[in-house]
Amino acid sequence: MRDPQDLLTGYDATARTLLVETSPGRFKPYPFQLRPGTFEHVAHHNLEAIAEFLYRHRKSAATNARYTAELERFLVFLKLRHHPVITTDALDEYLEQLTLPSEVLRENGLVAFNGVKAETADQYFKVIRSFVAHLHETGLLPYNLARKVETKGSLQEPPNLRRKAFTQSQWAAVLGALEQMPAGTREERNRSERFRFMFLFGYALGLRIHEQRHHTHADIQPEGDHWVLNVVGKGARARALSLTAREGLAWEVLTRFRQHLKLPIVPQREKIFLLPRIKPVTIRRRGPNPGVFPNPKPLSSSRWEINFKEFLQENVMQYLYGDDDNKKKAMYAAHWAQLTPHALRHTRITHLVNAGADLMAVQKFAGHQSLNTTSTYFSPEL
Repeated sequence: MRDPQDLLTGYDATARTLLVETSPGRFKPYPFQLRPGTFEHVAHHNLEAIAEFLYRHRKSAATNARYTAELERFLVFLKLRHHPVITTDALDEYLEQLTLPSEVLRENGLVAFNGVKAETADQYFKVIRSFVAHLHETGLLPYNLARKVETKGSLQEPPNLRRKAFTQSQWAAVLGALEQMPAGTREERNRSERFRFMFLFGYALGLRIHEQRHHTHADIQPEGDHWVLNVVGKGARARALSLTAREGLAWEVLTRFRQHLKLPIVPQREKIFLLPRIKPVTIRRRGPNPGVFPNPKPLSSSRWEINFKEFLQENVMQYLYGDDDNKKKAMYAAHWAQLTPHALRHTRITHLVNAGADLMAVQKFAGHQSLNTTSTYFSPEL
């Protein structure tokens, strides 16, 4: 069997070199210095991009060694954390793992992941920022993804560049915490089911906060074989969102919540808000005035943000770090405190685009006026 390294385009396994383009149409062999085990999973054309990047930054032996080591570390991270593509989420997670690496990264045996201070992580990440910029400049990325990654130490970026979506690992923690919310008492079950509905219904349909606040179950109606939510969104633009499309998450979340409220599974045009208060509805089955009486007011935007942050600070931190109060406080402040309920919409759109959904379909789903807005969520392959 041939060595996998022999199959890499432009790679000479004997001479350990890659050909780099030093000027238009002119190529030069360049020593390939990445250690075995750190690069074999990388696409062929990207190995050439790595070689060219190292060639352009060959200022001194020390600089070359530093750049090589940081690329090795990043490539091992992509492999062990199962990131087949470079995305903003992957870059965010990498910066997190530099400070608090997982057990898998700590014990990888190839490169060092020992956990460093935030300021040191920022310095390490400068090389990756430069590499991502190089991929953009050479046409392998449509835009510089690293510009959206917030630094962790003293070199803070402007607020408008701060992350708006959950990273991959953060979203997994949110889902885990929702499943493990206390449900021993009636009050706890009500809170658990209401939070699950507000989080996952808003995420599933990519709703803006004001859309979720101002629409009710009465806006959910059958259309052919589907149930759709008729939304009037930003700029008074109307769109119909299928609850049964895209794995049917929205429909599953809705029917579960309606069962919890002891309502018929199928919506009956009840004006129950999609961002409900503690008691969304009162059901009177006996007496002189039986019927379904929805709460006449939705949850306020400010109260929803308070509930959202309380869930992250209490439930998610407990899910991740148990009873280590100092770690919970530090990690929440470092990685979670800047997130708002808008992150649910932002995360959903990012997930759809990264999964390869047609951009025009996602534009319609999100209610974006311009396709350019939707395209900013695109995260290309490595």
